[in-house]
Amino acid sequence: MRSVRVLEAAADEAAEAASWYERQHPGLGVAFQQAVDAVLDLLEDKLVPLASVPGTAGKRERNVFYSNGFPSL
Repeated sequence: MRSVRVLEAAADEAAEAASWYERQHPGLGVAFQQAVDAVLDLLEDKLVPLASVPGTAGKRERNVFYSNGFPSL
């Protein structure tokens, strides 16, 4: 059970979106759900992803795409 409160309507919408993405391209719905879970994990850890993190100033991450066209997560 998550400590972050997710409204039932939002959870239903995310599940519906994941199903739609999966129908469009196999694996995309799974990647979407993993991204949603990653954001919820950040919120639970009370991390603000756009805040500066010590030791990372001036460094930018690149999205790395695999041969299947999906970014690495």
